[in-house]
Amino acid sequence: MVQNTYQVTWKRFREWGFENAFKGARLGITIMWLMLAFFMAFMSKEISIAYILLVFCLYRAFFRWIVITNTQYRNLCKNHKGADWERTIRFADKKIKVEDGIITVDYLFSDIENIKEKGNKIWLYMNNKTVVRLYKDCFTQGNWEMCKAMLDE
Repeated sequence: MVQNTYQVTWKRFREWGFENAFKGARLGITIMWLMLAFFMAFMSKEISIAYILLVFCLYRAFFRWIVITNTQYRNLCKNHKGADWERTIRFADKKIKVEDGIITVDYLFSDIENIKEKGNKIWLYMNNKTVVRLYKDCFTQGNWEMCKAMLDE
């Protein structure tokens, strides 16, 4: 068995929110909001409603992800009866068991569509559009090479 365990803290959750807000198609949407904001900045000399739209565009481009991430984290903290909680991901018998505080989710190795690595981080992209995050330095049993070998079988 291979196991990866780490604390889900506000700092880590905020990092996940930032990653999600500015990658892939979401980066394109952020750029669109910025272009619209620049357009509104030029229009604001003549139309007062453009000021409101300018502020809205800047909010959508830079601050909305913070509000959403903060709300999600607060709600998850309520579910986990505390501020931070422990996430354990176990790999055994062709299954991935994710224990997220009081919630448990099972995946099959065959559910993995893609694996990405960058530095200490590992993302397992599942076929149901979810992502299981691992950290190379958080393996409490085994290591990433052992885990990769299990997943490749």
